[in-house]
Amino acid sequence: MKENTMFKSAIRRTALLLLFAVAGIGAAPASCAGQSSAGPAPAPPSKARTATPQTATSTADEPGPTNVILMIGDGMGLAQIHAGAAIRRGQMAMFHYDHMGLVETRSASHYVTDSAAAGTAMATGVSTTNGFVGLDPEQKPHPSILSLAKAAGMATGIVVSTSAVDATPAAFFAHHPDRWDGEAIALDFVDAPPDVFIGGGRRYFNARSDGRNLLDNLKRAGYAIAASREELENESSDRLAAFLFDDKPPPVSNGRGDFLPAAVTKAIALLSGEPDGFFLMVEGAQIDSGGHARDLTYQSTETADFDDAVAVALAFSSKRTDTLVIVTADHETGGLTITNGNPQAGTVEGAYGLDNHSGIMVPIFASGNSAGLFSGVYRNTDIFEKIRVARKL
Repeated sequence: MKENTMFKSAIRRTALLLLFAVAGIGAAPASCAGQSSAGPAPAPPSKARTATPQTATSTADEPGPTNVILMIGDGMGLAQIHAGAAIRRGQMAMFHYDHMGLVETRSASHYVTDSAAAGTAMATGVSTTNGFVGLDPEQKPHPSILSLAKAAGMATGIVVSTSAVDATPAAFFAHHPDRWDGEAIALDFVDAPPDVFIGGGRRYFNARSDGRNLLDNLKRAGYAIAASREELENESSDRLAAFLFDDKPPPVSNGRGDFLPAAVTKAIALLSGEPDGFFLMVEGAQIDSGGHARDLTYQSTETADFDDAVAVALAFSSKRTDTLVIVTADHETGGLTITNGNPQAGTVEGAYGLDNHSGIMVPIFASGNSAGLFSGVYRNTDIFEKIRVARKL
């Protein structure tokens, strides 16, 4: 029986690895050469040590993770990862994970989800209507994994390469039926902010149609406010709202540089002093933008940049036994097919079938404490439950 189980496990792992060679159907050929402007990929981190739980259950005497880092590549399907790997000449931190699986992404209202419903599924464990954040289809609010972590005494953080009020981060703190109502979502942010936020979206807080300056509310609540990279780097407060851009940052290929991996480094440094641990959500948001634009250079360099942030998380977790790192996507964007490439030269070619999201399953990787919970094929709502079970929230 044990040998049969091991054999089946080996087959599943081999099948998942083979999936990295395929994705979607398409037209609109595109090509990309070279690496992202953030520079060459860092050396692969040492493999994180994996705790003993290997099933989707946990018992009271099993030591779960103290820290949880959930990383979401918005629009990142298997083809996007393969393209990122090609321009990085095969050097991807995501390839150094202990466990992997596939996630079904459909929402309660559509077979093809949007980011709001997918973010809500991962954040709250509830399948909902496209466009809703933090609400079920009947518009009832549900607590997010971030709010459960905060209630358990954990430090909490959000780092994104987009606006604070964009759909994916909003799902972790807001409850609203319109993902596009940025000013209303900013009010929810102020009511229940994470301990550390780094990203964009300043205008929704200090240039509002109602004339209010919500940054003053955060200051009164004890938050340090950073408006530039220099201010961020010099800040040591463990309650920080760093709005470094009026809206979303520019693409990495257009001058953003190493903002995302540097912000993850800073967030971990600020959050890791909490003895009860931390929960950090990181979003590589503009992989999705590149897919909507049917721009392979845009999409693959954003994927490579997101992988730099993944490398930061793995470097932290690989030195510890108390940290779980999860990498996944909310959906695939663009219906991308890889048609040619040369990893030795750092080039890739592809074709897009869509300028929107597709319904294909997305990959999930996990490493560190309780990583075995994330192997298999399951719904995106299960990600919330697996984190809750692992961390006993």
